[in-house]
Amino acid sequence: MHNIKAEVVKPNQALKLEALNKFVDRNGIMREAGEQWIFDQEGSFIPDIDEKIVDRIVGIILTDKKAIHVEALVNHSNKKAGEVWLVTSEDTDVYIPPVQVRIINNNVPIVTLNSRQYTYLNNPYDDNNIPQYGKKEMRKGEQSFFLKPFESIEEISNVIVITAEEAISVFALENFEDKHEENGKTSKVNRIAGERWLVVGPKEYWPPVQVRVEYPFKKAIFKIEGVFYLFKAEKLFLSIFFFFFLLFMLYRIF
Repeated sequence: MHNIKAEVVKPNQALKLEALNKFVDRNGIMREAGEQWIFDQEGSFIPDIDEKIVDRIVGIILTDKKAIHVEALVNHSNKKAGEVWLVTSEDTDVYIPPVQVRIINNNVPIVTLNSRQYTYLNNPYDDNNIPQYGKKEMRKGEQSFFLKPFESIEEISNVIVITAEEAISVFALENFEDKHEENGKTSKVNRIAGERWLVVGPKEYWPPVQVRVEYPFKKAIFKIEGVFYLFKAEKLFLSIFFFFFLLFMLYRIF
């Protein structure tokens, strides 16, 4: 005979147990030899002669700022082996993984955008909760969200503010239907991949995923007989400077 030491299961903890032989456990469940399961009832625990303690598990506390990613090791409940998903505090305050599940990321931080910020989400999930690999969608504030497995975000940027004397040059990465605003009216414009055009102020511009802003800094803009002309501000300044310098030199000479 040997002494069996009692274990204390504390709050937010659990024990991983394994059956040494086929038997019925304390909850009336038939266990097969080698089967493992989780015991999470708080208090003193003395293992049965037909079971052993494999590990002590400390639960992960989830908050409105922290979530986790998990993976099913075998078919489990409504999950298939290899399936991954997000677990947040809306699901549970403390997560103790069952033996059929493993944690693949125990610290997923929340992404927060203010009302002036946007970012692009890569591999977003569709309405059936399936990741759309290779696709991209815009997320703009004000909002907060957790990234699901396989999702990633690009750099968080501020909305581009264009004044009445400015414009930016943009480039279409693919064919898409754009919205054009002029004189308070909005119309639809079909953009072709490779097309370049000017976005003229005054306005706030949220670049759609199909567009690349070619000049992240704004340019001075002039409209002559209905045609917009775009100049780099620094080049325009230098051009004006050299123009007057040339006039001054000609005045000195003649």
